[in-house]
This record gives sequence, C-alpha cells and structure tokens, in this order.
Amino acid sequence: MANNKLPQGATADNDKINIHDSNEMRVWIKAFGISREKLEAAVLAAGTDAVKVRLHLSKQT
Repeated sequence: MANNKLPQGATADNDKINIHDSNEMRVWIKAFGISREKLEAAVLAAGTDAVKVRLHLSKQT
C-alpha cells in the first residue's frame, strides 16, 4: 500500500470501489492485501473513492 497506483481492471474508471461486484472486490482485496470484510468496512468509513480508501487503510496500522 505504499504507492498510489491503482490496480488495472478494477473498474471502468479505476478509481471507485463497487462492493457489490465480486470480481471487482477480488481485484481490490488483492491490491490492498486485506480481507473482504476489512475492505467493506473501509469503504463504509471512507466512501467508494479508492484513494480515500487507501488513505483510510493506511491510518489503520
């Protein structure tokens, strides 16, 4: 999570996280290296913007 690169193929515009799309969730889970539950909680806390989710997750450590 050190860099700000977003994963290829996650979404059409690659900057929003759709927690209702299983394929997309798998990409983000792998990109962030976290569990589905942790990703869902981060999206609920920070919103669907991937950069904000990454920032939120970085503050969790």
